[in-house]
Parts: sequence; structure tokens; C-alpha cells
Amino acid sequence: MEPILADTYGIIVYQEQIMQIASKMAGFSLGESDLLRRAVSKKKREVLDRERTHFVVGSISQGFSADDANRVYDMIVRFADYGFPRAHATAYGVLAFQTAYLKAHYPVEFMASMLTAVMGNQRKVAEYVDECRRMGIEVLPPDVNESGVTFTPFGSTDTEGSVVRGIRFGMAAIKNVGTQAMDSIMQERQERPFEDMADLCRRIDLRVCNKRVLEALIQAGALDALPGHRAQLVAMLDETVEAAMKWRKEKEDLQIHLFGLVEEVNWIITYPDIRPYTGMQQLDLERELLGMYISGHPLDNYEELLRQLGVDPMHLLHEYPDESVVYAAGMVLSTRTIVTKKGQPMAFAEFEDRIIKTELVLFPEVWRLYGKLAEKGKVIIVRGKIQQQDEDFKLIVEQIYKPDEPDLIGRIRKERTARSPMQRFENKRNEKQLNTTSANSQKLYIKINSQFEQKDRLEKLQASLLKHSGSIPVVLFYERNEVAKALSERYLIKPSPELIRDIESLFGTGTVKIK
Repeated sequence: MEPILADTYGIIVYQEQIMQIASKMAGFSLGESDLLRRAVSKKKREVLDRERTHFVVGSISQGFSADDANRVYDMIVRFADYGFPRAHATAYGVLAFQTAYLKAHYPVEFMASMLTAVMGNQRKVAEYVDECRRMGIEVLPPDVNESGVTFTPFGSTDTEGSVVRGIRFGMAAIKNVGTQAMDSIMQERQERPFEDMADLCRRIDLRVCNKRVLEALIQAGALDALPGHRAQLVAMLDETVEAAMKWRKEKEDLQIHLFGLVEEVNWIITYPDIRPYTGMQQLDLERELLGMYISGHPLDNYEELLRQLGVDPMHLLHEYPDESVVYAAGMVLSTRTIVTKKGQPMAFAEFEDRIIKTELVLFPEVWRLYGKLAEKGKVIIVRGKIQQQDEDFKLIVEQIYKPDEPDLIGRIRKERTARSPMQRFENKRNEKQLNTTSANSQKLYIKINSQFEQKDRLEKLQASLLKHSGSIPVVLFYERNEVAKALSERYLIKPSPELIRDIESLFGTGTVKIK
């Protein structure tokens, strides 16, 4: 079996075995077993820690010892830390070597293929374009005379005679540009390059490359190499397309002028005298059509500052531990305010760097102090805590900084130095108390049927709970009126086979559950 297939097969089999172990050893239902399997595959430490007590108690009720149950569960957790069969390691080792070799020796071709592979994923495209910038590879906007369908390497000679290599955006990466439109453009330019927008409109098939497609090409920068700026080309688009269609009809009716065998164009479109788009307008249109800024970015003016500050890359924050304090830089895209139950205003802001966007949460006090800095279009630096979610994260803002604040580098460095020892202390304390915290988050539920609501049974339950004191709370669920009652801290218990047998002898098999 091929290494990668063997690797995938091995992981699938192991996950199925986890479900079988949980079912047969701990008495988990199918849904509970799948919850554990997903926690292992997603490496959700908090769920794994929470399910330990459930697994151990279930195993005890099935006749296994607590030591055996914990030992088996330790093996499950070790796999979640990052365990895989040898085939997995072999396959990843081979791929790592191959990709490292290609990236080192053929960087432009390698990154062009990587960009093409993720062309439908705007976040990944932005991430790889940023990596190209870091590697010194120029990524140019799409161009009707040079772009292919996908990302393609190019080479050109600069004024000093040196060959400059880079990557050209593919036309398929532009929103609203279909396959037939791209085919029409590439077929026509084989004869000769397009001279201007009128020449382009006259030669391409305007049925598939209509005004909507042409406008997208203009605003994405694909006509920047032709005469006229983007605002001019959009303003003259309707007139140019109509003139081209009229000229084509006359040509088909044999009413064009002929001089020898050369067709003579008998119409000229003038360029309107209007102002170009502002830098921000141009970037906004690029982001809308390409999923990212390509000709520049609002953060470009602060690149050296952000490098010295060592801000945390936002596209990596989903890998940080929950509640980590980070510094992130980006631009505010929008702000939405609400009023809390106490009548205090707070806000949620959409925040974006070069690669991804996330949500900033500004609670009332933070919003009162820094609300004016979080306006739409402003570039800011935030200090905040990560709030991890299933597939995303948010930043709970603690402070906002303006990039042009005096001695900002010194201030943030001092803050980081002051926070680091406490952060390390908190991490160690959390690690030390992990099992205790996990256990305290569990509760033992006892279902009491109406026929068992006798005083003597409840007194025996009371004595049994006091006999097995521990740290887990007990909740009684009365089936008759569907009411749950949490017992006081006096009745905190430590699960054991004897306790479970005592409770089930009083209220029936399957009446004990730990969640």
C-alpha cells in the first residue's frame, strides 16, 4: 500500500478503535463515542480532560479498575498529542523533503503552483502572496496581455540588464470572469497584443466578455498596461463597447472601409478628463474582485514599525492557546455598536491584516477609552486576549494603539517584559491544576424515578455519598416532575465502583451518569 494511503487508512482505523474502546470499556453511547473521537482528531484538550472522568466512571461501572481505565485513557490522549503510524511519518518526511527542495531551487515555479492549488481559497492565496513578498518574489496583478488562466511565472529584464522573475496573477482569480471570456482574450492576443481598450473590445467576443466582465478586469488592474487609468476606462466602457458592437455589425454587413487588404477603423473613443481612483478606492476594488489587496496595502507604510514590534501574525492565532495575550496590527473594516443590559455601549469591529480578518470585541470600558481609534478605515495595533472558537477566533481588546504614537516600540516592549513572568506563572499554575480543574467541572447525576422517592432510600443515598467524599458535585434529577436539584458541597463525592453499585442498588441500573 502506498505510504499516504496506508497513513490515512491507519488513522481512520485508529479513530474507529477509539469509538469501540469507549463503547465496550466505558459503556459510551454512539454519540458519546463520536464526541471523544472528534476531540482526539481535533486535539481539543479541554474536551479530552472533561471526558476522562466520564470514561473512568463508565469503565468502573463495567467492572474495570480505575487504574486500567486511566491507563487506557492516557494512551488515547497521547495519540491526540500527535501520534500516527510509521507510514504517516514516512509520507510526511518524503513530502517535506520534496517540497523543501523545490522551494529552495525553483522558488518562483513552486510558489506559482502553490498559489494555483489554493486559487479558490482567498485566505490561503493571501497567505502565500505574503510568503512570496517575504521571499522577495514579485507578485503582479492580472494583465490581459500576459496572464494565463492560473498563476504563472514570468521573467523580464530590468534597466540594468538583470533578469527579474516573479508571478503573474491568473485571470481565473478575478471574480466575475468566466472560462469563455478568458479563452476569447487569450486566443485573440496570440496574433498581437492589445493596444488599448478599444482594440480589446473590437477583437474579443463581447457576448462572453461582456461589460460586467470588462469592468471586473479594469478594476482588478488587468488593463493597467493599456492607456488610461482605471476610472477613465470604467467611465468610457459603455461607449467603447457600443462602438465596438456597431463596428462589428458593419464589418459583418461588409460596410467597412477597405484599403488593400487592411481593415480601417473608422471610430475613436476619447478618454474623459476625470480624477483617478484614490489609493483606498483602488485597494477596495482589488479586494472585492481578487479577495486581497495586490497593488499595495494600508499596512505597507508601517512595515518596519510592525517588524520591530514583533506583532503576532493573525493567520497563526488559531494555533495559540485560548486566553493568550497577543499584539495584532490591521485595519478596521467596520464597527457595530450595541447596548448592554446595563445600558452601556460596547462594540464589535471587523479587523483585517494582509491575510485574514477577525472580530474585535470592545467591552464598555475599552470602547469608552478607545472607541475613536477603532473607526472604519483606520490602521491600529491592538493588545487583546484570544477567544478560541470551533473554527475561528475573536480578540477581546484590552488596549488600542495608534501606529504613530511616540515611543510606541519602547512602550510595548516594556509591557511584554512586564507581562511575560506572570504569563509563565499562570501557564505553570494552569498546567499543575489541569486535572483538578477538569474534575471540578464534572457532575454526577442520579436519576430518581417516582417509585423510588422513599425516605429510607434517600437516607441510604445520603450515607453512601458521605462515605465517598471527594471533589465532584452531585445533582439529583427527579423524573416525576423533571426537576434537577444540586446537593451542597457537603456531598461532593469521589467516584468508585462501590459507590456506583450502592446508588444503582437503590435506584436501578443505569441511573448514574457523570457529565
